[in-house]
Amino acid sequence: NQNQNQNQPDPEERERHLNDLTARLDRIKSLLYEERSASTHAAHAGSSDLHAHGDVFTPPVATALLNSFTFRRANHGHPALLPRMLHTRHLPLLPFEARKIVSAIVNYLLVCGLDGNERDRASYWSISELFAGYILMCSRGHEEDQDEGQR
Repeated sequence: NQNQNQNQPDPEERERHLNDLTARLDRIKSLLYEERSASTHAAHAGSSDLHAHGDVFTPPVATALLNSFTFRRANHGHPALLPRMLHTRHLPLLPFEARKIVSAIVNYLLVCGLDGNERDRASYWSISELFAGYILMCSRGHEEDQDEGQR
């Protein structure tokens, strides 16, 4: 019993970690929306380092976040942090604000390629399409896991 208590984080420390996680998630969400706002503003301005010579802009924050969802660490093939947080066992453990932010991030990645001007849609469409494919793949894997558990 004493060993179990030593392995459990102190409630105040756990609360600090959860607050830190919530703040970091909020920063990721802010970076996504700031990136979109900057690319939209640059496209409207006509001159753009983001859209130079008519090239399609590749949004670095959204791309990195998409990669963090689909990336598996080399050691033991464990999923990255964000997919682990979305798991039905982990998401309810997050504070309400953190769950709202995770929901906003997932929603953003799904719809970022569906609105905006033509250049923005072109820039973000691949993000939306790849993320939607990832979600479908995960849901199929989850269905297969449930089917195997019923056998």
